[in-house]
Amino acid sequence: PHPLGLAKITDGFDKKSVLHIGDSLADVEGATAFGISVIAACWSCPNQVENFRRKTSLLALFPNDCREIIAKKFNEDL
Repeated sequence: PHPLGLAKITDGFDKKSVLHIGDSLADVEGATAFGISVIAACWSCPNQVENFRRKTSLLALFPNDCREIIAKKFNEDL
């Protein structure tokens, strides 16, 4: 996503309370440039895991991995 689009949809929210899930390097780079946390959704592109790992430490190899990452970030039980 483009940082301006992220600014529009997150208007009024503290960036620390926003978590983006992206399935492309552009998603991960856009969220990082905007200053929000991002989970790299790697389940549809396992050959790109190392590329994603260079951009974010939050990697989801399977959709359910997102639940654990979200729970840790927001200290919740999901």
